[in-house]
Amino acid sequence: MFPFIEAPHWPRFHRIHSRNITFIVFPLMLVELLTSLQLFIEQATANHSIFLGCSLVSWLVTIAVFIPLHNRVANRPLPSLLANLARLNWIRTLIWTVTAATVFTELLSHENPAK
Repeated sequence: MFPFIEAPHWPRFHRIHSRNITFIVFPLMLVELLTSLQLFIEQATANHSIFLGCSLVSWLVTIAVFIPLHNRVANRPLPSLLANLARLNWIRTLIWTVTAATVFTELLSHENPAK
């Protein structure tokens, strides 16, 4: 989507997009982190460890990579930076996919407990 925003409109678009997406993503990431931490504290199973690890890596990557990258493209949407942003976002997609698979596996194990 970013490449389709015309240069004169970019700073305003990016500011609004960043604000709006933060209202969606931040609470979800915070709940994910707190839930994974609580589950790990209650019982440090392999699934809970993976869930917590994915949550921590997601936060680390967001803080160390994506926030600085978004700050760099805020006023100068260079095509190379936008391509980097899209390419690197696959890291978080992979993390969230592993997280979802882990949570799904955990839910299934509680639905059909081994006898």
